[in-house]
Amino acid sequence: MSFYPETSTINIKDDEKVIKFERVFQRAECKHSHIEISEEDNEVLCLDCKTKLNPIWWISKYLKHLNQVTERNNRMLSEAREITKKLE
Repeated sequence: MSFYPETSTINIKDDEKVIKFERVFQRAECKHSHIEISEEDNEVLCLDCKTKLNPIWWISKYLKHLNQVTERNNRMLSEAREITKKLE
């Protein structure tokens, strides 16, 4: 399942007698931030664009985001502790 919509164009040149296909991949506009998880169907549905998402892809994306938030929080906590030590 591709998350990049596929656009194909066909260029026909009579003098060359060759049909050239150009395939262009474009990023989807939706960030799939609002989702619904169906445990019965093992599906993840984006509520914004109504696209069925690959559950493994979504879990991976979510865990990366969660790790970034955790790292940021740990850095902020460390900085707050350093400031507290300096103020004592």
